Amino acid sequence: MEKIKFGIIGTGHIGKRHAEMIMRNKDCELVAVSDIASKDTLGLESYNVPFYHNHNEMLKFSL
Repeated sequence: MEKIKFGIIGTGHIGKRHAEMIMRNKDCELVAVSDIASKDTLGLESYNVPFYHNHNEMLKFSL
């Protein structure tokens, strides 16, 4: 069975909670995250996925 792939737009409190739930589910895969803020300021070190500043670019290349 192929995993369900997810990309998250916005990595605030709720976005991070969604990412954690996706990463805990063996049937799901987090493939990208997007936010207008700098990745260095967001605390995303544990997410080993591509980061995009523009959600349109994320949708074009990751999903």
